[in-house]
Amino acid sequence: MICTKNLLCPAFIYGGGWKTGGLFPLRAWWKVSCLMEIWTTLRRCLISSDVTGRGRYSSGRYRGGAVIIGLRLSISLERFLPAMFENVLTSEQMELAERLLPHCQQFYMVGGTALALHIGHRRSLDFDLASCEPLKPFDIERNLMANGLAIERVTTASADEFSVFINGIRVTFLSFPFEVRHDLMWQRGKISLPDLPSLAAMKAYALGRRSKWKDYVDLYFVLKHHLDMETLIEKAEDIFTSHFNARLFREQLCYFEDIDYSEDVEYLASAPLKDEISQFLEKVATAI
Repeated sequence: MICTKNLLCPAFIYGGGWKTGGLFPLRAWWKVSCLMEIWTTLRRCLISSDVTGRGRYSSGRYRGGAVIIGLRLSISLERFLPAMFENVLTSEQMELAERLLPHCQQFYMVGGTALALHIGHRRSLDFDLASCEPLKPFDIERNLMANGLAIERVTTASADEFSVFINGIRVTFLSFPFEVRHDLMWQRGKISLPDLPSLAAMKAYALGRRSKWKDYVDLYFVLKHHLDMETLIEKAEDIFTSHFNARLFREQLCYFEDIDYSEDVEYLASAPLKDEISQFLEKVATAI
């Protein structure tokens, strides 16, 4: 994921003298969809001059017969993101997201829904919205009502959590005291969210405070297909410092006695067996 808003981006290289040929070398983990999105945006900017800030264009320069077009762009971040997996949401959730989230700009999206939008592995039936500030439930409720959103039921109302149901969908506002960068933007929902490593680190942190099967499922998909254990632990220690214990986290990944299975998991990818999940997590947790 790209986490900076100003990029010095050599776009395409023309000519035969550049020894790498074709594209400027990009990090291996960039996906084709992301590359196509970048190129589409750059072409649009070249055509429409949709570029802001000083030094809009750096001069084309020759190197061994190749022209490198350097563009200094100040472009909204969402243009560089690959499409989110919006199929993880029901039509009712999507409708609520488009009505609700643009009015919650002081919050950013976290939890299973934010993670599922990144990797598309399962449905998530609620919205979790976080802020580093203490909550004022009355102000939140007043803001919702002013924008035509009726609260059907309040389940929790405090300075730390405000959980409500709107159109049958649970929405939880959280006061989260840790600093988590949330530079990525879900364009359709008009709300920011953290990158995948940060969301996975938050799942790892939550595992020490609750034992929900869906958290184990999320960590299984993340660790099997997207991140290694060392990267996950490093990110968790970076965000939560001494509040995160890596050894305890590894132990929790191997302990399945008191897990809460009350929430069904609806897979969108191929559904792994419970034993497959537990055996994999135990393997990565105990690997040296």
